[in-house]
Amino acid sequence: MRKVDIVVIGGGAMGLATAWRAAGRGRTVLLAEQFDIATPNGASHGACRNFNPHYATQPHLDLVREAADAFDELAEATGRILLDRCGLVSHGPGQTFRDVYDRMGEAGLEREWLSLAEAERRFTGMRFDTQVLYTPSAGRVRSEETLHALMEAAVGFGADLRFGTRAESIELDDDGGTVTLENVRTGEQEVVRAAVVVSAAGAWTTKLISGLVALPPLRVTQESPVHFPDFDVDATWPSFNHRPEPGDSRYGDYWKATVYGMHTPGEGIKAGWHRVGPETDPDKRTFLPDASSLASLREYAREWLPGVNADEIEPISCTYTTAPDSLFVCDRVGPLVVLAGFAGEGFKFVPSIGRLGADLADGLPGLPAFALDRDFGERDRSGLATVLG
Repeated sequence: MRKVDIVVIGGGAMGLATAWRAAGRGRTVLLAEQFDIATPNGASHGACRNFNPHYATQPHLDLVREAADAFDELAEATGRILLDRCGLVSHGPGQTFRDVYDRMGEAGLEREWLSLAEAERRFTGMRFDTQVLYTPSAGRVRSEETLHALMEAAVGFGADLRFGTRAESIELDDDGGTVTLENVRTGEQEVVRAAVVVSAAGAWTTKLISGLVALPPLRVTQESPVHFPDFDVDATWPSFNHRPEPGDSRYGDYWKATVYGMHTPGEGIKAGWHRVGPETDPDKRTFLPDASSLASLREYAREWLPGVNADEIEPISCTYTTAPDSLFVCDRVGPLVVLAGFAGEGFKFVPSIGRLGADLADGLPGLPAFALDRDFGERDRSGLATVLG
């Protein structure tokens, strides 16, 4: 039986980031992922994600500031470009963005207000709503580049990364855990003993560890954002969030939630509703787009994105895994570390979550806001009451 310090189950962004940070501390790490890197079955695939620091809450502000520096560190170590600081705008009515502006200032993060006229002069492919909060140092993360950078950096520190390897069973005791791994192609099995087991299994979290630890109900949904491939290539495109005021009659019936989006080089302008998809089983996904979401995104583009051809779309399928209070789960119980519930907003925090996962594996304290024993009182899941993306 092979023995290691840490077994990480799940080779998406959070698992790879934890393997990178833990191996960099000299820990022996084995990571098992049932699919290939950047698999469309998971939640980390795709070319880009928003790098969005527009939060009014802690620990998010500290984590996103940490992540910006860590993305740069990873980029320098691997020679890859990971952060495009193309700017980010959040717009819409209400108090939310004023609170974001104040809290970002207290956290020492750059931000400014733009008038509607100035925003539309700079960003001619978009229309803007009520008030515009702009952060020029934000923008987008190159997500698939990040996965490969994390893989390279983790291997460079000696981590053993096993893609195409499924965790068939986990047994825990006071001294650690025993994980039975199976090669999904050959059926060959191996039993590995570790002092700590890290679950970073995304939509499979409940299936993997519900019998080992008391989990909150994690809701897995299939979301249907789109790319608009026909767009004004001469316009400057920042990443964006558009949040209406909940219940405001000025917004059409097609509105489902907060809208997020960005320019994805080579694919077009991405736009999606935040956290509105139907529940799904990750092993039984259809990957078929939700017709209602697609139709309403076309309506949104006709009204708010004049720089795209709203009639031409390319659907995308992804999963969100969401806790009842919409906050992350990052905690340790005995020899088991749980990283889950990143709900479509986690990628901007990837290096920070990797550091937190490695801390928990080392026995260091976590963050109370993300603890497994917190009050999981439900929040509005519609996305209308959030500033995310």
